[in-house]
Amino acid sequence: MSPVTEIANTELVLLAMALVGAADEFVDIEVIAEKAFELSPQRFGWRTRQFPSDKTVVQAVADLERKHGKDRLTRRGVQDQADDVATRRLTAEGRAAALQVAEKVAGRSFSDLAAVISHFAGESEATAPAPTPAERRRVQSELLELRRHRVYQEWADGNDLGDMERWQLYDALSCLPDAPLGTVRGQLEHFDSVADKWGDSEIREFLKDLGRAAGVGSAG
Repeated sequence: MSPVTEIANTELVLLAMALVGAADEFVDIEVIAEKAFELSPQRFGWRTRQFPSDKTVVQAVADLERKHGKDRLTRRGVQDQADDVATRRLTAEGRAAALQVAEKVAGRSFSDLAAVISHFAGESEATAPAPTPAERRRVQSELLELRRHRVYQEWADGNDLGDMERWQLYDALSCLPDAPLGTVRGQLEHFDSVADKWGDSEIREFLKDLGRAAGVGSAG
């Protein structure tokens, strides 16, 4: 890896998140800290021992939120009975930022985050595993189900989603009417991540409008 002396801790945390799968799901801060420590033991380790420091990662994430705004690049996950569980996931904008950091660190360009993960794992992009038929079917089924939903049909017809009931908007994301905002945001991010990974820009535009209409913010 190229020297990281001119790269901020906030940038390295974004890269660490991408490398441990936070582009697709919520990942525990401790897992992110382990990867950040691999990237830079001097910055993300204990002062007296060679151990990853989750406190340093938490500080870097806090700095990231102060600089760019809360929920802009990363989002916190919440579990039903453990509100203090520290997990993070990259938003759409966060995934794009992580890709830029990877290119800055590696001194080369990447087609996507899958290529980034392969590079930092010491693999060639050609050896990156292609999606299995089962994975393709699952993703296609998810996006097809979303397109068949009445909310999407209304949006595709040019109607304002703000005129629809909130429970209908939640239902499009497979959420119950009384689902916590954290759950709804998580579903919004899940679908956006899938659409982003598979290059479905239309679904991503729909999700942005859906998020705003539901009052949970846009995807990414």
